[in-house]
Amino acid sequence: MAINISAKTDYSALFSSLPTSRSGDAMTNMSWLSDYASVKNGSYGKLMKAYYAADPAGAEKTSDSKTAKSSSDVLSSITSHTAAAVDQKTNAYSKVKAAADAVQKAVTGGAEADPEDADKRKAAVSSYVKAYNNLLETTSAVDHSSIANRMTNLKATTAGASSDLAKVGITVSKDGKLSLDEEKLAAADEKDIKKLFEGKGSYGYSATVSAAMVESNANYAASSNSTYNAAGDYSNFAGSLFTGTV
Repeated sequence: MAINISAKTDYSALFSSLPTSRSGDAMTNMSWLSDYASVKNGSYGKLMKAYYAADPAGAEKTSDSKTAKSSSDVLSSITSHTAAAVDQKTNAYSKVKAAADAVQKAVTGGAEADPEDADKRKAAVSSYVKAYNNLLETTSAVDHSSIANRMTNLKATTAGASSDLAKVGITVSKDGKLSLDEEKLAAADEKDIKKLFEGKGSYGYSATVSAAMVESNANYAASSNSTYNAAGDYSNFAGSLFTGTV
């Protein structure tokens, strides 16, 4: 009897009668379901297509041992590809985390600076501008909806505070980046700097909240990059499908 398999079909019912006992039999460890899910969500198919797309011979094998690709060759290619992709994504999210942390520290530095130490407070303003622009750059390099939403909120908050920012020499450009006029900052009133960064209703407080959420999202995304999902990206889905034989 043949089973007609088509895309996007849920075959979970095929496993509904399997034992669910906690005894020490072979079915106790249900981690193999992750392998089934990897096939079902399309990740395995994407890997195979990507591999054979670069092989002119396709899936056809020759009897010549010098040209035929063994299963170990396939696994080696997949392993190298997945490891490189994980490293690249993890590195990108690590940069986002560091940038978000720098924004928070800059705001804290401005808020906690001694009122009598004008140089330190103004240095914090300069640091904030650099950290903010770096955060814009690093977040643009990752594709993450939650991070994108947080950054949209941060940019909207910044645009809304443009008049207060201008008082301390900060200008918001059309692309969302900040620019600093050192002369205006040097001549800025300490009260304007304090108003910008101190208190829960301040611009600095709102920026810190957004940056903290970006850091949290980036941290979670970096820790969940382990295997492919249906879109060909990595998720926290763990399985043994790619550690066995093909």
